[in-house]
Amino acid sequence: IEQPKNKEDAMIANNVDIEELPLVLSVKQVAEILGVSVPFCYELFRTKGFPSIRILKRWVVRKDQFFKWLDNQIEIQNNADWKE
Repeated sequence: IEQPKNKEDAMIANNVDIEELPLVLSVKQVAEILGVSVPFCYELFRTKGFPSIRILKRWVVRKDQFFKWLDNQIEIQNNADWKE
């Protein structure tokens, strides 16, 4: 499976219009964008280096910070010596 080269390719693959997304994304929204489970996304939100914050009992991430993080992760994978 070919990895998306940028966030726009990733969004096209998942039928998500970046401009239509709210300023702050929830765990469920990020799970939908990435095509992963909500429990996996909760782990991601707790991961050091992921730009999430917790407001009261709710985990969120700013849309611009999420897509910056995603671009960085794609760049890291595209530059890795190994490919699956």
